[in-house]
Amino acid sequence: MFSLRPHKLLISVVIIFLSSVLLTSCGQSAGRTPTPEPTLEPRMPAATPVKTDESWLVLSNLPEDATQIEKGAEIWRLVCQDCHGDEGQGLTEDWIAKWAPADQNCWQAKCHAANHPPEGFVLPRYVPPLVGATALARFETASDLQAYMRDKMPWHKPGSLQDGEYWELTAFLLSKNGISPLPPELDAQQGAEILLHQGQ
Repeated sequence: MFSLRPHKLLISVVIIFLSSVLLTSCGQSAGRTPTPEPTLEPRMPAATPVKTDESWLVLSNLPEDATQIEKGAEIWRLVCQDCHGDEGQGLTEDWIAKWAPADQNCWQAKCHAANHPPEGFVLPRYVPPLVGATALARFETASDLQAYMRDKMPWHKPGSLQDGEYWELTAFLLSKNGISPLPPELDAQQGAEILLHQGQ
């Protein structure tokens, strides 16, 4: 009789486990909203990606003679838009509402919440606008903006773009914010001379 008890215990554990799995899946399929994850301080990826000699971006939608601003616009679409908005407005409720319904809760479990997959990351709840009257207020020059993006962005792979790609993004953002005239090819020397605020 004693030899049967461990088997009965094992069977009971298996039944309890399967019951909990079935209840969870039934709740999800019935359209119940999962319990929201607690708001946590965002965590950056464990290690900064190593920059390679070649870009990981493919700008296939551009003509060969694309301008620096046009390249920056395409990089924005591919890399920055999801978080900062299609018009640079930031991660607003209106922008999130344009996504597919299944994608509108980035912070759900096993997505961009604290329990994200190993290759993932925690998405901040607030992503600032980069286009607007005060959007670039903390940066004095175009070089300051480029240096910040180069060191901190994109959020999931900071520093992983090529230096020239960060200049292309900078030119695009300056253009979107009405800062002109801009040189045909913005670089470090010219960027240091372009002030981002009126009266400077």
